[in-house]
Amino acid sequence: MMRKNKDKETNTQPDKRNLMKLFLLFALPFMALQSFAQEIIMWDETTNKSGITNFKGDTIVPCIYDNAHFAIKQQLVLVELDKKYGLIDVSGKNVVPLGLYNRIGDFEQGIAIVWQGKKNGCIDSTGKLIVPCQYDYIELYYNESIRVDLNQQSGLLDLTGKVLVPIGKYTNITPPWGEKTFCVSAQGKVGFINTQGKEIVPLGKYDAVSPFQNGFSRVEKEGNMGYINKDGEEILPCHYIISKEEFQNGYAVAGMHYGDKDGFGLVDTMGNEVIPCVYSAVSQLYNGLALVEDNLKCGFFDATGKEVISFGKYSTALPFSEGLAAVRSQGRMGYINPSDEVVIPFKYDRCYPFSDGYAIVRNKGKYGMINKAGEEVIPCLYDKLSPFKHGVAQAKLDGKRFHIDTTGHSWENKEEEDIEYKGVHL
Repeated sequence: MMRKNKDKETNTQPDKRNLMKLFLLFALPFMALQSFAQEIIMWDETTNKSGITNFKGDTIVPCIYDNAHFAIKQQLVLVELDKKYGLIDVSGKNVVPLGLYNRIGDFEQGIAIVWQGKKNGCIDSTGKLIVPCQYDYIELYYNESIRVDLNQQSGLLDLTGKVLVPIGKYTNITPPWGEKTFCVSAQGKVGFINTQGKEIVPLGKYDAVSPFQNGFSRVEKEGNMGYINKDGEEILPCHYIISKEEFQNGYAVAGMHYGDKDGFGLVDTMGNEVIPCVYSAVSQLYNGLALVEDNLKCGFFDATGKEVISFGKYSTALPFSEGLAAVRSQGRMGYINPSDEVVIPFKYDRCYPFSDGYAIVRNKGKYGMINKAGEEVIPCLYDKLSPFKHGVAQAKLDGKRFHIDTTGHSWENKEEEDIEYKGVHL
């Protein structure tokens, strides 16, 4: 009995752990505010001048400047007075005196471009001049390099101002082209260098080059094309015609000239033709299968070049999208899966790829919309129809325009605008 009363008495007292939780819940934000107090740019509306204050309202730098804003957050402030520019720290100490430069740019990667007259240079976050003001143009590149131009010639520096590529070697150095490379040119010739200025592809080795994408660049020589990797190594020799500019998932569509005929196939990153370049058209791999077409016959091949869906079984086909491919058999179109099983019967004049679970179809010249179960969410009644966008499609019937949602509910659309399907007017 005594034990029971003691338990009851103990339970009526405040739980110390809960009190601590409440204290932390309400006290920590205030403590954080005290610990992480930040300086604030203030503006005096009576004088139209700017200065610096803290969160308590204490004045750190009086409002004496025409303009002020953080050049580096909570570290440096760019100030302007009488059209002269300078930098101060958040205590008001001068970092760059007013008037030393007639313009100071924003800081990127700890560096800002500055102007003296018509010449450019660079300073670091301490105000030190790391690139002298002697260049006509300067651009900071995100991969920690500085391009400098003088007398229509380009050079390259690192972020300390060290010369990587001297002025005069190239007439132009483009912004980074992926894989930390620059395209360079001189006397009508092009090549590649890396961010340290080392030559990857010598000037003139190729007639044209494209940006690196997914680790590879398309290059051209004497009208034929190939691919190089980021080290400049030729993984596909220049005797192809290329229909796609980049590798996707390790494969690219390529083609070759055969007299008056072009043949297309699929190549991998080792330069192997996984699908021989003998077909009139080949797609990229979708759902692991590439569509192959030739002489009004179609089939699907996998990444090893194996024929998965028999070539010639269908007269027309589209690449797989969302696990289904539109194919034509005996004059009608339907959809199959990668196992060549018919998922949506052959009952349409024309079928389009699936997007977000829906596909436009045409029957007897009229357009509708189906879902992946083959149900017509929009019946084939319309003269024109667009894909769903934010759950609403646009349609046109007998000159009138309509909005239609995914339930098939429609209402008149009085806006005058063209209805397109993937850029093609229906």
